[in-house]
Amino acid sequence: MTDDPRIEREEMRELVDDIVARVVCRYRISPADAAPIVRAELTKDRELRQIALSGRSVKQLARMGAYKRAVTNARRRVYYHLRRYKAQVGDGERTFESLTEQLRNSTDTDTSRTIALEIAAMHVSTRERVDWLEQFNHQLLSAIGGCRTILDVGCGVYPLTFPFDDPRVELENYVAVDKDPVVVEAVSAFVHATRNDGLITVRWDIRDGWESLLAKSGRERFDVGFLFKLIPVLNRRDRPMLEVLAHTPGDCLVVTGSKVSMTRGKSVERRERAVIGRFCQTSHRQVAGEFSTDNEFALVLKRIED
Repeated sequence: MTDDPRIEREEMRELVDDIVARVVCRYRISPADAAPIVRAELTKDRELRQIALSGRSVKQLARMGAYKRAVTNARRRVYYHLRRYKAQVGDGERTFESLTEQLRNSTDTDTSRTIALEIAAMHVSTRERVDWLEQFNHQLLSAIGGCRTILDVGCGVYPLTFPFDDPRVELENYVAVDKDPVVVEAVSAFVHATRNDGLITVRWDIRDGWESLLAKSGRERFDVGFLFKLIPVLNRRDRPMLEVLAHTPGDCLVVTGSKVSMTRGKSVERRERAVIGRFCQTSHRQVAGEFSTDNEFALVLKRIED
């Protein structure tokens, strides 16, 4: 609830409810979660508050520029709220960081796995995969065969959910790299708790280049490179870096894209496939296999032989 008592007046409550309804229609967020964001936006909008408190109906307000601006700003705030990589911290909730510390200090295998799944459910890169995790991992292992070395670029916390104990896994090294220090700390805590010496964490930014990463990892090539949801993200945020990603030092690449938008709940599969298709051309690779779950598709890419 906002500290501004004017937001709680009947006229403003009707306005808040109306804007919340418009936000919820567009984004995958509950009215209860959207309402505080809308109130916070209206608290800052003096012009709209004055107009709303003048006695105009919501229908009349909806035709005004101030109202349209408020809806746009509220949607933008909700969008970035949904895109954040850490879960919201509230009273009584365990934070990403506190769970990481619990994982590092865990000495029980089952407890470590439970905490690892909690962490995975808090991170946007894995949160939407959790319900289909067993299906995703089963198909992934079938696709990559008996590979010995894996490079997971922009790993997020997926390594916490990788099936290391599956009998089909005969890994020597799984190198997990990410630029986010909080993520790297979580994966490092998992390594410590599970005593998995084959899982190596590296803090690395794609702007640092492959030479820097290979020096840190101690390897020149990898059997498989994971690029989970990374190509579409870079295409939106930092397109020139796709050229760097095209030279990922993996003999085989597993790239994934979303079927459904995380924020709006609309199909984005066609768009994301098109982006990955262009990446195939840039990287001189072709699709050698494919698998999918309800909300994610994966393509196995191999080099085009000259």
